[in-house]
Amino acid sequence: MTMPWVCNFSELDKTKLSWVGGKGANLGELTQQGFPVPGGFCVTTEAYHEFLQQGESAQAEDWFEQLAALEPSDTSKAREIGATFRAYLMTLDVPSSVEEAILQAWEEVGSEHSYAVRSSATAEDLPDASFAGQQDTYLNVKGRDSLLEHVRRCWVSLFTDRAIVYRAQNQFDHREVALSVVVQRMVLPEVSGIMFTVDPLSENRNILSIDASYGLGEALVSGKVAPDLYRVDKRDGQIVEVSVADKGMAIRPLPDGGTFEEELVGEQRKAQVLTEAQTKELAALGARIEEHYGTPQDIEWCLEGDAFFVVQSRPITSLYPGFSHLQPETSLQVYFCFNHLQVMTEPITPMGQSCIRLVMPFGKWDQPPTLEAPYLNAAGGRLYVNLTKALRNPRVRKVVLGTLSIADSLTKLAIEDVVRRKLYESEDKKNPSFSAFYVVRKIALPVMRRLVGFLFFKNTERIVAQRTQFIEDTYQSMRKELQALRGNSAKRMHRMIELMGSLFREKLAFNFLPVVGSGLLSAKLTSHITGQSFSDPDMVGLMRAYEGNVTTEMDLELGDLADVARRHPAVVQCLRETSPETILESLQDTEGGADFLDAFAQFLAKYGVRGASEIDIGRQRWSEDPTPLLQMIIGNLAESEPGKHRKQHQRLAKEGEEARDRLIQSAGRGFWGWLKKPLVRRLTRVHRNMMGAREHPKWLLIRALGLTKEVLKEEGEQLVEAGVLSSSDAIFYLTMEEVLAWVEGRWDSLSPNASPQELVEQRKSDYQRWSKLNPPRVLTSEGEIVRAELSLENAPEGAIVGSAASAGIIEGRARVILSPKDAVLQHGEILVAPFTDPGWTPLFIHAGALVMEVGGLMTHGSVVAREYGIPAVVCVANATTRIETGQWIRVNGDQGYVEILEEPDEG
Repeated sequence: MTMPWVCNFSELDKTKLSWVGGKGANLGELTQQGFPVPGGFCVTTEAYHEFLQQGESAQAEDWFEQLAALEPSDTSKAREIGATFRAYLMTLDVPSSVEEAILQAWEEVGSEHSYAVRSSATAEDLPDASFAGQQDTYLNVKGRDSLLEHVRRCWVSLFTDRAIVYRAQNQFDHREVALSVVVQRMVLPEVSGIMFTVDPLSENRNILSIDASYGLGEALVSGKVAPDLYRVDKRDGQIVEVSVADKGMAIRPLPDGGTFEEELVGEQRKAQVLTEAQTKELAALGARIEEHYGTPQDIEWCLEGDAFFVVQSRPITSLYPGFSHLQPETSLQVYFCFNHLQVMTEPITPMGQSCIRLVMPFGKWDQPPTLEAPYLNAAGGRLYVNLTKALRNPRVRKVVLGTLSIADSLTKLAIEDVVRRKLYESEDKKNPSFSAFYVVRKIALPVMRRLVGFLFFKNTERIVAQRTQFIEDTYQSMRKELQALRGNSAKRMHRMIELMGSLFREKLAFNFLPVVGSGLLSAKLTSHITGQSFSDPDMVGLMRAYEGNVTTEMDLELGDLADVARRHPAVVQCLRETSPETILESLQDTEGGADFLDAFAQFLAKYGVRGASEIDIGRQRWSEDPTPLLQMIIGNLAESEPGKHRKQHQRLAKEGEEARDRLIQSAGRGFWGWLKKPLVRRLTRVHRNMMGAREHPKWLLIRALGLTKEVLKEEGEQLVEAGVLSSSDAIFYLTMEEVLAWVEGRWDSLSPNASPQELVEQRKSDYQRWSKLNPPRVLTSEGEIVRAELSLENAPEGAIVGSAASAGIIEGRARVILSPKDAVLQHGEILVAPFTDPGWTPLFIHAGALVMEVGGLMTHGSVVAREYGIPAVVCVANATTRIETGQWIRVNGDQGYVEILEEPDEG
């Protein structure tokens, strides 16, 4: 069908996006479905192209090329190109054939009316990009000449500075985006506003929010007036909140076109804009529109006389995505973010989610190992643990909240907020709770028996070494089994799934929980017996430089690699002056390079399965991309003294033993000293011996994931050869069940409407979109984001409050690092990061202190900071945006806050 110059709303629907853009297509769809939309028409994108082609095409092509090369951050260049392009377009006339079609449509709707003339881009009001306000809108346009002029202005507004930058930021091709113009009869309202069919603040899917003010909606949209707020529960239509604002002004239409601002006086300023009946009627209209589209809507509305009109509806693009794999329950469910528990807030690939759901025992302890954990649900590419039943049991709730208090304080506070609510309390009484009896009998008692044995009776000197060997034996056994099944994809996939599904229950739970648990409990008991808190110097010293910690050993061996380089000046020069991507190749022809490359290969053979965000099997390992390692070695070379890292570790270990001796001596004082002293001697020895195993469970998991990745990459290569996937890495955007279904020849029964590659492309797009989101710590099944804030009474004014994680106070220059891949941290700089895991740890050797957005007392960054003897404050919300690289800051690890200071004088 040939696209006309103009289409009436009644001729349009949501399929005509390329003709009339998002706004126009939505207005046509609403009109077709019988919603109250003021009449009008759209000037199509074909008319825009006709307008654009009138002038000098070579000059326009040059500007488009400049726009294509534009960096999103280069706003000055965007202004320069935009101003030139707009000035050129304003010299062009509306083509005569287009003008004729516009005037004919205008006469049909009614030339006596005033009109709103709005831009409607083809990349507008989309599910993941609203483009709201990027192009221009004109109100109360009257008369032939004014209408044509404002249509032209709308076309030109496609190249406003803000529209250019927005497209660049969202990676839209400037050539591909076209503009339609919506011409809609002006409603002259007494009241107008915006309605969100989901509460935009809490994101509760059951609550609808209405902003309302007098006059035209422009006053509200532009932020010139504070509106009344009405919140309505869509389930029963009842109003749950009314907040009446002081409305200082209204925007009104002028008789001959245009608008003016009217000051409101007297009682009208503070009068309630909508009645109860009007609020409920409007909310019901919004709910019907949302139901039609099947997605939350941002609706502009107005009230003329007794009738409501809809002048725009677009999808809300700012909401955090809802859950998949939800439990079939109708009561309120509470979820906390597993990613935050793992101090990794980035999205996890679909295969990464599958592997974690296989390994984690949530809701599947007594189920077949091939079952994915039913209480782990995905939202926005992150995994969330359903805690609802556990929280309904008072005893289990206390344990859960206690654990979260040392894992992530903000998560604990948010969950406490939900638990205190009347709605949750009423559901708590009528819904089933978590039975602790099974867990106690099957898990807790066996773990506690071993834990008590370690605490008081067994020799713990070689426990960590034994567990290290256990990991190696388990790894080799898994490798042998999977290699034996090469050539039989289905059997190998099944066995791999069984091995991963049983890993926690059969390998991790009873071999490592008692060991790490005894290390943690021994410190807690020592603190209690001696009366020293975890922030007191001797307790801090006790928790430094554990022997046998696999992550610490890795860091030390990375430092050894830098020492190998230091023995060869040519190698040091090559590392410092060559691009990290070509260093390894260049070293082959460098004097001493063979020595370094041999040591580097040995390091990768041992630790190549590690990497940043390593809990996600879809993320690259160091064996696949060693660039981050090379960057860390380069940073290490800034320190000229060989072996300093080993000496520092030995010094910290000595301080740990000295702190232990002081704790023992302090315990021996007083009437009960004869009893306390030998007990603290035992407890502190257990702590120093056992806490070296803290990273062992994750090390076993990461090595198992490494084997799984090898198998999946081989399967991916076969799928590439068969023409199913475009690359072997694409397999990580499928789930384990989907790969197994393809291998077994039952794909069509699992996914009849999409090929594997089509799913991969869609999920890659989702992943990129989700990467821009900040995942909430706590969500409910209603989609509500439950937020919390940390507070500290004695924190200085303006301080950024977090949780104290490693004692000490230090000032220094901040270095904000979002990823360790290309990071270089200068010695003494304060590392400010969204999170850290073992892939980040080599940076700690240079850090003067640590500030982190997530985490708690016992999460990775906190423990490593204490081992390295540097202050740390964690759980600092939005630290990487509130603190900038180069700022001089003070980190107070004693009390848990960060201050941004004035630059100190050089003298």
